[in-house]
Amino acid sequence: MRTEKGFTLVEILIVVAIITIAATLAITNLSSWNRHNNFVGFQREVFSEIQEARTRAIAMRRQYRLVIDLSAETVLLERGNAGTGSTVWSADRSTVSASAGATLVDVVHSLAGASTTVSTSQFTLVFNPAGDAYRWNSGVITPLDTANLHLSTDSGETATIQLFCWTGKARLSVGTI
Repeated sequence: MRTEKGFTLVEILIVVAIITIAATLAITNLSSWNRHNNFVGFQREVFSEIQEARTRAIAMRRQYRLVIDLSAETVLLERGNAGTGSTVWSADRSTVSASAGATLVDVVHSLAGASTTVSTSQFTLVFNPAGDAYRWNSGVITPLDTANLHLSTDSGETATIQLFCWTGKARLSVGTI
């Protein structure tokens, strides 16, 4: 009696099909997981820049500002040349850019119950040595109650960073716009 060992072509094709399906599912899930983690990292970087601006303003006794460029989807921390009324600003750290698929949607700021939305240009926050924050627009400083920075992804994830301007403290809320 003769016995041959090995696999038939049908068995090999079934194994290849199973491996292909498993690899496709794994790559899809890995891509989704990677985009989510990039978005979470971006949220944390922006939140960290806000906290860093306040901390440095208090510690160094000079103004710091956060330039949020909604068109370029970047955030830049800059150092002023004085404790109040800074006229020269210089980059203090490297620019934080939105990760792939992430978007800086808008900034909604309010004063005395009236809200304004900025969605296509720059929005600049100035942090004073006292720890409070103001809006800076072409050299004019405007007090605010709150500023809400909205972020999202193309897959529908959202986050809001809410800044309480009278204290300069911020809060990150995931899943709200």
